[in-house]
Amino acid sequence: GRDADYKPALNQHWYAGEQDNTDLTSVKQTWWDMLISNTDSTLAYNRSASGSTIAEAKWYDGVPEKKYNSFNARLDEVLANDELQFFGYTPEDIDTFIFFGGTNDNGNCNIGEPKYSDWTADDLKYFSPAYCRYIATVKANFPNAEIVSLVDTTLTNVAATQIAINEYYGITTVTINGFDEVAPHPTVKGMKQIEKTLRYALCEE
Repeated sequence: GRDADYKPALNQHWYAGEQDNTDLTSVKQTWWDMLISNTDSTLAYNRSASGSTIAEAKWYDGVPEKKYNSFNARLDEVLANDELQFFGYTPEDIDTFIFFGGTNDNGNCNIGEPKYSDWTADDLKYFSPAYCRYIATVKANFPNAEIVSLVDTTLTNVAATQIAINEYYGITTVTINGFDEVAPHPTVKGMKQIEKTLRYALCEE
């Protein structure tokens, strides 16, 4: 398939010709690939997946339903399987850790309250404690990395919570006020907007 090596299991694909379609035709048009090229950086590993949530569950009529590929589940797999070693890296080698989440939680997941330790499985069904747990796990396992959270401020149910939790943990927040998208996945234009926003913010530091 098109760019098949870049499509992890369970990922929902949004290239042209698939599902509701964006106009992307290549991984080279993704924000992360462009950011690497435009900053002369080296990508250690990308474990992103469209369709994923930060919370472990979407909610239907007040009942939680597990959502595959959550941020915490994918991070736990990377760490448990030492996946970085297959690319010649250790967690200590990583100097920048960028994540962009919340889109699929906004309007679909119960928000809950921030919780900064001792998370239970039930806690992680809620956005706020799951978001806290994700950042705490990244901080604990990537000790030399600047952690960067890209926050879409048009996600009115989750953006303020993300920014507040980012401040609590002392990580970098980069905000974007929406981008060109299709339901709500970035088009080529949207990918360029995301990449430019990140590059300008990170290069100004």
